[in-house]
Amino acid sequence: MASTTNSSGKSNSSESLETGKIVGSVAPHHSNNSPAEKNGCGNNGNTGQNKKKYGRKCSTRVSCNPLDAILVKLRKNNSISSNGAEQSHQHNDSSPKIDPPENEAASSTNSDDACTVTKGQSKKIPDFSTSFEGLQDQEKCCLLSFAVFPENAVVKKRLLVYWWVAEGFLESSNGENTVEGIATRILDDFMAKRFIVPVNKKRRRVVNRFKMDPFSRSQVIMLAQEKKFFNYDVSSEKLTSKYSGSDRACLINAEKLESENQEKIKSLFNVNRRLLDFTFDWFSKMRNVQVLCLGMWQSSVEHHHIEVENSEFLKGLRNMESLRFLSLQGISGIQELPNSISNLRNLRILDLRACFNLESLPKEIKSLKMLNHLDVSECYLLEHMPKELLWLSDLQVLKGFVITDIISHGNVCTLADLAGLKKLRKLSINVNSETFSIEEFSTTLFKFTELEKLNIAWGGGSKAKESVAGKKMEKQKSLLKKLIEKQKTKVERATETKLKKLEFQCFPHQKLPDWLIPENLKNLKKLYIRGGGLNSLGKKNQEGAMKWEVEVLQLKYLSELKMNWRELKAMFPSLMYLEKFKCPKVTLCPCDGSGVWLKPSTD
Repeated sequence: MASTTNSSGKSNSSESLETGKIVGSVAPHHSNNSPAEKNGCGNNGNTGQNKKKYGRKCSTRVSCNPLDAILVKLRKNNSISSNGAEQSHQHNDSSPKIDPPENEAASSTNSDDACTVTKGQSKKIPDFSTSFEGLQDQEKCCLLSFAVFPENAVVKKRLLVYWWVAEGFLESSNGENTVEGIATRILDDFMAKRFIVPVNKKRRRVVNRFKMDPFSRSQVIMLAQEKKFFNYDVSSEKLTSKYSGSDRACLINAEKLESENQEKIKSLFNVNRRLLDFTFDWFSKMRNVQVLCLGMWQSSVEHHHIEVENSEFLKGLRNMESLRFLSLQGISGIQELPNSISNLRNLRILDLRACFNLESLPKEIKSLKMLNHLDVSECYLLEHMPKELLWLSDLQVLKGFVITDIISHGNVCTLADLAGLKKLRKLSINVNSETFSIEEFSTTLFKFTELEKLNIAWGGGSKAKESVAGKKMEKQKSLLKKLIEKQKTKVERATETKLKKLEFQCFPHQKLPDWLIPENLKNLKKLYIRGGGLNSLGKKNQEGAMKWEVEVLQLKYLSELKMNWRELKAMFPSLMYLEKFKCPKVTLCPCDGSGVWLKPSTD
């Protein structure tokens, strides 16, 4: 009797197969010299053993896969027929009826069988193993990574990109494509093959969340187990924290990790453990680890709080020179990172998002020469960014950059400094300053030559305005004002920016800045404005309303913004998607009950 693992880590026994019920099994084959084998995707030579393990004899002498038997639904109004290469089985009208799984147009069959599902009319069911074998080696590894997530888990694209980059599954070719672009292509292919399904949010066209239906997940789990991609309990098919059979280890509930051979661990992934109680001695022995995903990964973080008993174990990072991805997202109790992070010379991605107790970044961060993704968003105790960020010449994504009035310690990285990072593509800013001027920001914005996405969120400001430092900044502001006004026209006509997406949160003014006009942002396709006192989206010129090339517009919590649908369409003639929420004075928009309007396909 086989069992499957649900999201809580508990296993449920499968029901006994009745006479004549047929489900396919997957027995993919790989060459022994495939590059995928180096990543844990190769054939381990146990295909025959797996057939013995998963197969069972029914009274009709048809091999059955008990994992699949749990996941398919038996219904009275559908039928299935199958022709085997090893043995022939002819179905009659009394054969059992089987429906494909929900949200799945294709079910898996044995590679030797050809199955047809009848539901109104016959349909050929694509063979799961055949589709899997059609993938490239790195794509196979990307798909097998889904086996670590609990049933019905929603997974963010961002996590997948980070993980796949760190394991070497994604590599941009000569700078022609970003890793995000390559990941998008792979995920689109997975959706086309029905391996995964998109989780859309308010009918948005760009999908950033995915899940795997139970049927596909069962197939991927079997493949991952066979290829030793993860370690499973042989008797229960349950993911386990043991890593003796794989180079990838998992943190599961209260299960204890093995106490030896830590040097063989390539990836350590926190599936659902909420308390990290590593000892320094155990942690420091993972000398060859490339992925440490210790923090939260869940799409909804309401019930996934993670704590540490003592953060001293992080000093063991000094031994992990091969580490490429470190995630401490959502872990409370970490006030600072150890100086030993200077040894992480191969680190590409550092995810510290929502580390609520984090107070500062160490100066040693300048040693992370390979770093290209840094996320410190929602770290509300961070008061400033260290000047050492300027050493990170490969940085492409920076989230949570803090603008502050506190300058007394003289080691603050400013926006003007940040413009020196020539590869920066994505930037999000938290404004905790009373003296920051969005008008003057234009002098810096156009220095970011590669910037494509910009998010600016205004907070409550800093008390430093009343301090000596705050008064000095006020004087500096008045001295620079005249110079900025003189340079303003020249700046607005500067080299065209690559900015494609702009987002304002809690915008504190009634009008948008003067530099925010179509002539300056010709490539802008997405504009999000959430919260604040904005009452207008721009001035009319001699020819009428400004005309943007924006295709996606989101307006939320703008109680003072006043305009109607005709004015909106005149300003945004290329609009494809509008999301309006709690904007009572934006009227006559043909939005649905969720506040969404999509351009009709016939337009």
